[in-house]
Amino acid sequence: MKIAIFFTPAVLTPWMENVNRETTHFVLAHMPTEWNGKIVACRGCNENLLNQLSDFDVLFNLSYGYRKMSQVDMARWLEWNRLIHTASSSNAMELAQDKGLLPDICRLLGYLTPEIVTNLEELEPDTFYLSKPRWGSCHRHIQIFKGREIDLTAQDCSLDFIIQPYIYGREFSVAVIPEIRHKGYSFKGYTSLPPVEIVPSTEHNLYIAGQEYGPTRRVFDPVLATSVNHQLQEQALTLHLALGLRGMSRTDFRVDHAGRLYVLDINAMPNFDPNRSLFPALCNHHGVDLTQLIRSVVEKSLQAASDLSLEECESQYETIF
Repeated sequence: MKIAIFFTPAVLTPWMENVNRETTHFVLAHMPTEWNGKIVACRGCNENLLNQLSDFDVLFNLSYGYRKMSQVDMARWLEWNRLIHTASSSNAMELAQDKGLLPDICRLLGYLTPEIVTNLEELEPDTFYLSKPRWGSCHRHIQIFKGREIDLTAQDCSLDFIIQPYIYGREFSVAVIPEIRHKGYSFKGYTSLPPVEIVPSTEHNLYIAGQEYGPTRRVFDPVLATSVNHQLQEQALTLHLALGLRGMSRTDFRVDHAGRLYVLDINAMPNFDPNRSLFPALCNHHGVDLTQLIRSVVEKSLQAASDLSLEECESQYETIF
């Protein structure tokens, strides 16, 4: 089987994702030995790239867009050109990335998520809120502020940003992978791994994953009640299936001081940087065989491609465009 490790250099992606030589060679090193793998860089969605990619059976998709194209746009371009790739479908990915829809999706499933503020005049002066981009799955461009600190004359609840109450508590992330031999919560061919906790390195009440509000560290075996651990894994897996995601995903949660779980974000296309990204670190910690994982992800993409007829693919494209 011929596999292309398809990526866009980080500087050419809209969010400057952690996609680099280390990422692509890390994936290549864990490919099954009987596969013929090759790294292919996207430097423009053109005829030349299409000719290159058409030579492969499957694309291991690490392309997070190109210039103004998002990762959803890239997945859509691949699908329209009948190229099989390992990320979720563009439709499912778009649903997962739209944080404006997340409260409605969670409400249907009986899950909690911070409500979206639709009227800035209702902000409580001494309450902390969080502003973040409506689209995407990176912990960037997030701001934490008190209600009194926002300028009502200069800002509005635009389509590009959403404002939510800041949830005090512990933050966790749960990875979902195709079902392989592993301990974890499993259902319908997928497994959710035990959660990792994101902990502020200093005594801060306000923090987010990443470094924007102070350094954080990862605790891969957090002390958790069995019931909360189970709920985190179950909700991440249910969301993965409900949104029609395939391959891999990662969902972020906050657990407040009363033990209530809040869904924060769903990452439909986790990064594979071996040093900085959370997903491969989670897999390594829990003993997931990365070669077997890559094999299973590719098999899921081939199965999905065989289930989608040409007429369905054209119908999807016409609906979207």
